[in-house]
Amino acid sequence: MCIDPQLQAVNWIKKRYEGPTFKVMNMNEGPNAFIKDLENTIKRGGACLFENIDEELDPTIDPLLEKNIV
Repeated sequence: MCIDPQLQAVNWIKKRYEGPTFKVMNMNEGPNAFIKDLENTIKRGGACLFENIDEELDPTIDPLLEKNIV
């Protein structure tokens, strides 16, 4: 988790991982679109960057954060 008010870390991460397997995701998107994008990115072995997260995370990503992946 990174709190980055000046967006320096975010810009570095975006430049570091730019490419077809990197996806910037916004938790405010529709839930179906968000989950589908996340699933496709993980299947391809890509990296994700979550932006504009509120105080609570979507519980559907708990297994991913806890590394309970099969």
